[in-house]
Amino acid sequence: MSVLDLLLGNRNKSKLKSAFKAAGLTRKIKRRGQAKDLEILPTIHSVRYLDKRTEFVFTLPNGVDPELVAKNDYVFKQYLGTQTEISGNLKRFVVNVYKGRMPSQFDYAYTDTDHRLPIICGINRVGELVTYDMALTPHLLITGETGAGKSTQLRSVITQLILSRGPDQLRLVLGDLKMSEFHVFRNLAHVEAVCYNAGELTKQLDWVDGELKKRGKLLNEHELTHISELPSPPPAIVVAIDEFALLREEKAVMRVVEDISAIGRALDVYLVLSQQRADKDVMNGRLKQNLTVRMAFRAADAINSRITIGSGEAAEISIEDRGRFYLKREQLEILQGPFLSVEKARALLKPYKRRGVDSSDSPHKGEYPVPTLNDPLGLLGDSPAGFAGGDDDA
Repeated sequence: MSVLDLLLGNRNKSKLKSAFKAAGLTRKIKRRGQAKDLEILPTIHSVRYLDKRTEFVFTLPNGVDPELVAKNDYVFKQYLGTQTEISGNLKRFVVNVYKGRMPSQFDYAYTDTDHRLPIICGINRVGELVTYDMALTPHLLITGETGAGKSTQLRSVITQLILSRGPDQLRLVLGDLKMSEFHVFRNLAHVEAVCYNAGELTKQLDWVDGELKKRGKLLNEHELTHISELPSPPPAIVVAIDEFALLREEKAVMRVVEDISAIGRALDVYLVLSQQRADKDVMNGRLKQNLTVRMAFRAADAINSRITIGSGEAAEISIEDRGRFYLKREQLEILQGPFLSVEKARALLKPYKRRGVDSSDSPHKGEYPVPTLNDPLGLLGDSPAGFAGGDDDA
């Protein structure tokens, strides 16, 4: 280590120690015969200067509430800079201070992954693409104010799923309560229905409810833990609903959605729910707890941010940073979501269009497109669902 690195490290350690004190992360012990208490600070174990960031690792003294670290995130940014992120739990924490700003736009492009149900989240501060497998980490909640970017995120999530799996492997039930977001997915081979009101959605969820029961019986009969273990497993089902909060009074819908959240993973049935804020009057504790992945775009205030991700960071996203959001899985991280225009989505999805069937009113008979050697997606000829190849006016 050079003398310059040593001096820089000491200066940054001093800043970090000041942040510890300002955030109340110290433990004070009374000393016999001493007027002044002994103040124990967190232990700084390492400072590393990497290509695009500086990394600090520290541990809290025993007895200090680890929740104080997240609650005082703003203190670390005040002392170390706005491009500061903290991760960790219980005792050990990592502070990363990034050089420069995040990219302001990231254009969607199909990405081949080894995930069975790939979700493309976005790029992180160092330009790395962040993805995960919905089959392993089920059920996604997306929240954010109008104009924050959640609609294009929802569009890219569904598009990536369609491009990654054939219609015999994936079925989609889409709820578009605003009647403005999912028209690009109408008449696609993967889509069972695009529903525009509670009545239409209730009919489709009745079918999904039947699938839950049928698949549950299959698991029991075959003594399996996951439906994909069957020799010929049924396709995965993803129920995606935009503006889910509009369904708060629809008891039949809420019941099925809650059941999917509780038992869907083993049955290969998943949720993607989007709304402006994670209203506690809409989502009970059971449903919210089962939505294991959350994406929080710009929130109106810290309260709305905390309801989604457990902390107030989403309220700090600038109105200028469209597409910026916090991803909550095991840890919290800020990402720039992929931008996907309607026109580009339509072009990408054109090979999956079907003619003569309106996916806003397609009946459920448990029939899926049948793949053949000459037609691996089941899109040509006379399939059970009546799919036909060719162009369509989308």
